[in-house]
Amino acid sequence: MVEAAAVATYSRGHTALSVPVISRQEAYFYVQRFGSFDPADETRRWLTLEEGFYLLSAGRIQIPGVDREAAWDAFTSADATFPARYVAYAHFRDAGWLVQSGLLYGVTYSLYRRSPDVVHSEYMVYVHASPTSLSWHALQMLTRLAEDVKKTVVLFQVLPVPLSSTAASSSTAAIVDVCSGVQFSHRAMRIRHWEGQCVPAAAGGTAASYAMADSTPVPKR
Repeated sequence: MVEAAAVATYSRGHTALSVPVISRQEAYFYVQRFGSFDPADETRRWLTLEEGFYLLSAGRIQIPGVDREAAWDAFTSADATFPARYVAYAHFRDAGWLVQSGLLYGVTYSLYRRSPDVVHSEYMVYVHASPTSLSWHALQMLTRLAEDVKKTVVLFQVLPVPLSSTAASSSTAAIVDVCSGVQFSHRAMRIRHWEGQCVPAAAGGTAASYAMADSTPVPKR
């Protein structure tokens, strides 16, 4: 049985959209998960533009009278940062991560391997939507942040691909088509506190060879 897409509500110019909460039990879950909210809104769950467009693209929600192209234009007009944020959001959602706001850490997103109620985030994503190099001040901030919170910071650069471009970049950046020929390139770099592990010669290393230790989820107490 194919589940019908939820009908979402969106007002042009706003930076969020909503879908109905179908039961009191579901409303209780959202209160426990996200904190209390205005009783006037207890019948609706609010989504960011990135969440909304991702679910719209997957056919899980629909906005009456608005297709993907119109939604892309409306969301981009409402928030100039939406395209870069969406490219990063969709990339990590497609990779299997649970993507939450990174506002607490001063970054764009936090990535969880399992439910945020069960484990702490392992990665923090800082979206850099500019062709210019990251400022030294911002780089220092990210380096210090990685050390202070003992997490891996992912510097995620997103750039639009010109419509006149006929071939993929020869760089290491990946190219993604997000909506009717609208393309972006993206690349990622990890920044973290040093937690090296020795790679034995049998595994292709040398006596002085080290590799970054794998990130593992930390359960919440």
